[in-house]
Amino acid sequence: MLENWLKGVPFKNEDFKSHQLGHSIRFHNERLPDLQRVKVVLIGTDDMEANAARQALYQLADHFPRTTIADLGNIRKKEVSFLIPVLKELITKKRSIILLGKSLDWRKAQQQAHRQLFGREQHWLSIDDRVRTDTSDRFGQRIIVGGQRHLTKRSDLQKMERKKWWYHSLGSCRSELKAVEPSIRDAHFGSVHLAALKDLEVPGQLNASPSGFFLEEACQLMYYAGMNEQLLSMGLYGWQAKKKDTRSPQALAQLIWYFMEGVAQRKGDYPLSKASLGEYIVHLKDQDIQVTFWKSYKSGRWWLQLPTATERNHLIPCSYEDYQLAGRGEVSDRVMQILARY
Repeated sequence: MLENWLKGVPFKNEDFKSHQLGHSIRFHNERLPDLQRVKVVLIGTDDMEANAARQALYQLADHFPRTTIADLGNIRKKEVSFLIPVLKELITKKRSIILLGKSLDWRKAQQQAHRQLFGREQHWLSIDDRVRTDTSDRFGQRIIVGGQRHLTKRSDLQKMERKKWWYHSLGSCRSELKAVEPSIRDAHFGSVHLAALKDLEVPGQLNASPSGFFLEEACQLMYYAGMNEQLLSMGLYGWQAKKKDTRSPQALAQLIWYFMEGVAQRKGDYPLSKASLGEYIVHLKDQDIQVTFWKSYKSGRWWLQLPTATERNHLIPCSYEDYQLAGRGEVSDRVMQILARY
């Protein structure tokens, strides 16, 4: 089926040195590559941007001997509806999809593919410089990372608060980037608007701004996203390829590389069962409820279980700091927000 939706790319393994990522990628040239044992697939939605990012990505070092990566090429038609069946087929096969393009409209394909497969309980990670309410919000949760209040309409901030979306401002991320990881771990699919980074980092970005993440910070966020075992598609959008701009493709390449590293470091501890988790029960006096914290023996990550939890949200990502505070009789901001939601 995929052959009808995708066209090949002008890259071959012999174009790259043995230590480079491009030497081991499974490329779609004349025919689609074998997807057996493949964990990560790349698809371009806008040819120029996707190919420019590929050229920089495949020159980076190959650190992923056990993470098979396939480049499936570019979408044949520039229509959002044309991409949806491709995403649905790959999502059902549990592949981690990286989408590379220019237009933010491609996020709609991700949204519709996940909603058609799983309903409205999918959580959307949006790494962006502002809260955007011009897209569908028919999801279980939205997680906004990197928002800047001076770029966001007041009405959009009010809607975010009313909907109780997870919101990590640029300032809060800067003060403690690790604290964002549990929210990212709660997402099922994600998108990056390159305007979330400083314009010095990605000169070709659309809607450029002097404020935003440094590239190193954004790469750390992408690593967290790659570590998330339930996140099955990640799109990078919002920039335009230009002949003299080599910095933007290099920035995109590093973001993708660190997402791949996160995938390679997955521990297989997504809590579909509690067999590999340690149990810690805490009584919150002020709320007069008993909650259970669970720690993964494999990764050291933490989850929270509420007494009123349903089957779909029985374990909610949290941090060790959340557990420590609860043990001292204090409730962290994250746990307070979780209690308000559920």
